[in-house]
Amino acid sequence: MSISKKSLVRRAAAVSMSLVAAASLAGCSGSSSSSSSPSSGSASASAYSTVEDCTGAGQVWLVVSDDEGRVMANQCVGTPENGTAALESAGLAIGRDSSGQFICQIGDYPSECPTTYDKYWNYYHAEPSGTWIYSQEGADTFKPEAGWIEGWCYGSTCTPEGIEGDAAPQVSSAEPATGDASESPSAAESTAA
Repeated sequence: MSISKKSLVRRAAAVSMSLVAAASLAGCSGSSSSSSSPSSGSASASAYSTVEDCTGAGQVWLVVSDDEGRVMANQCVGTPENGTAALESAGLAIGRDSSGQFICQIGDYPSECPTTYDKYWNYYHAEPSGTWIYSQEGADTFKPEAGWIEGWCYGSTCTPEGIEGDAAPQVSSAEPATGDASESPSAAESTAA
C-alpha cells in the first residue's frame, strides 16, 4: 500500500494539532490566562525543531541574523500568509520608516530606524539545501512557499546566517547574494517592505 507525501503531511499535521490541543487542556488551571488564536500554521510549527522536519511537513522555516552575527530567529513558523506574518510568528517586532512601507527594524534592531540606508534588512527565500534568492517582492505581499526557508539579514551585503548542516542554503556563484547596495531607499522599499 502506497501512502502519498500529502497524506503523510496531513496526518502529521492532524497528530500535531491533537497533541497541541491535549497539552493546552492539560495546562488549564483555575488561574486566569489570556488566550489567543494561533496564526495560520503556528500551532503545529512548534512541533518541528529542525529545518528538515519543518520544511518536510510543508511548513516554512525562518532565519534572521543581524550584522553583529546574532541569530535573532531560527525556527519553524508554520504557513504564514506573507513574509511579514512569518516575522510576527517568530515573535519579532517590526519597525517601519515614516512612510510605513519600508521594514527598517526587526526585533528592535537596529535600535532606531536609520535615516540613510547604507545598511538595511535584506529579504531572501530558498529551498532547503538550495540557493538563497534575493526577494523581488516585499514581505507584505510575498507568500512564502510551503517547504521553503525565509531568510533576513541586516547589512549592505549579507546572507542570512544560522542554519547549519545539509539544509543550509548556499550563496549562488552566478548571481549576487544581495540586492544592489547602491539602491536608493525608494528602490529598497519595494523589495524590503
